[in-house]
Amino acid sequence: MSNRSLVVKGAAWIALARLFVILIGLASTLILARLLTPEDFGLVAIAGAVAAVIGSITELSLAQALIQHDDPQDYHYDTAWTLNNIRAILLSVLIGTSAPFIASAYGDPRLLSILLFMAAMTLIDGLQSPRLVGFQRNLVFWQEFVLSVSEKIAGIVVGVIVAIIFQNYWALIFGSAATRIFRIIASYFLAPYHPRVGLQGHRELLSFSVWLTFSKTIQMINWRADPLILGAAIQPVILGQYSMSDNLAGMPIREGLGPIRQTLFPAFSRIKNDMGRLNAAYLRVQGLLCLLALPIGAGFAAVAQPAVHLLLGEAWLPAVPMIQALALIMAFEACEGYQPLAMALGRTRAMFGRELRAVSIRLPLLIAGAVAGWQVGGEFSTVMGAIGGRGMAALINVTWNMILIRKMTGITLGCQVFVIMRPLAASAAMFALLAYVLSPYLLQDLDAPILLTLVLMILAGIVTYVTMIFLAWLLSGMPSSSEMEIIKFFDRLGVFFRKNLQKDKRAGDGT
Repeated sequence: MSNRSLVVKGAAWIALARLFVILIGLASTLILARLLTPEDFGLVAIAGAVAAVIGSITELSLAQALIQHDDPQDYHYDTAWTLNNIRAILLSVLIGTSAPFIASAYGDPRLLSILLFMAAMTLIDGLQSPRLVGFQRNLVFWQEFVLSVSEKIAGIVVGVIVAIIFQNYWALIFGSAATRIFRIIASYFLAPYHPRVGLQGHRELLSFSVWLTFSKTIQMINWRADPLILGAAIQPVILGQYSMSDNLAGMPIREGLGPIRQTLFPAFSRIKNDMGRLNAAYLRVQGLLCLLALPIGAGFAAVAQPAVHLLLGEAWLPAVPMIQALALIMAFEACEGYQPLAMALGRTRAMFGRELRAVSIRLPLLIAGAVAGWQVGGEFSTVMGAIGGRGMAALINVTWNMILIRKMTGITLGCQVFVIMRPLAASAAMFALLAYVLSPYLLQDLDAPILLTLVLMILAGIVTYVTMIFLAWLLSGMPSSSEMEIIKFFDRLGVFFRKNLQKDKRAGDGT
């Protein structure tokens, strides 16, 4: 089977998994948001950010090293398992010893018990079967479907039970712990492995992953520092609204584009020695990312009010402006694929430089925005100011990433920007219709069923975007682009169904 067919098949499996994960995640969010308070989410956001930042310092990126390796042997997997368990022990000690200081710094003793529990759970993180990466190496992803769906179900079941019994933040903690435990157990059923202690292959694996480790450390600090910074200035209630907004705004884009993004690193790795094919593949992928990310972000921003009202309840409505702004920012950030391309080419040192530059731009702008918001007035303005800083940083960093892609591959900025223009124009038209025409008209009737309003807005958005994107494509002279790929895909799908219908008909006629 060709590389392209494997990518499509793998993406299909991941898409199916993402669909189920989205549905389960929405159900979990709906239930837990009504059983818990924004303050609960705020506390867990601070503790989770601390654990994530400390974890990133010891991140080894060994799975990526095994994927990128041309021919990993048994001793490479043993080395990965050993190093991951050494890391887990070290990480547990770091989180545990930092817990009293974090609780004291934020003036909340509840953080001590939360972080100590997280430290204990971290001890098991290194036990996962390292042979799971073999499926990604071969672009086989049905196991991802099994793992993603089953672990999510385990997490929501445990989380909801704890929420019903205790009705506090421990529901979020235990739900996350259940997910991790289930994944470790399931990994040995899907990818059997007999654990052995050994470090024979450490030089080969770490030579690839060391710069990737540094870049992921900076990346994690970049993206998980928000709760730590804002938590020092605002109450847990407002921080909980921000944390929920960040999660909800990113969910449609993260889950919608996940099937594509997860296949990019192994797919690019397969053709890394043919720059012509690699460049053509990257432009196709970037076009597809833009074609999906921009309407998802713009559409979710436009329907945020009825969606929050329906899913979370009126108590979460103050988070709507946060969700709208973050959804637009995240959609724009998803319009390039620098990281999997650089990883496939082994440019991990360049990735570290990219992440260092990104954090040096994002965090100062986030802090400056928060300070400006605070001066305007209140904690809500502080959060919105910080989000404004994130937006400015996104614009600078995405542009810079495109420049780095040009230096790495030779793909011009004009080519990269060109694939954004049609999806951007179509998404803007859709957002204008939903936010400024349909939303005021539909939401003015307070007695109208909120679910019906939401469904009507989503359908109108889909029809508007599809119409506008293909109209723009036709006016552009029908170039060979992502729109053409989608047309070919549905054409092949139609041929497949027609052939099967004809077979069924002949079988029914006895011919």
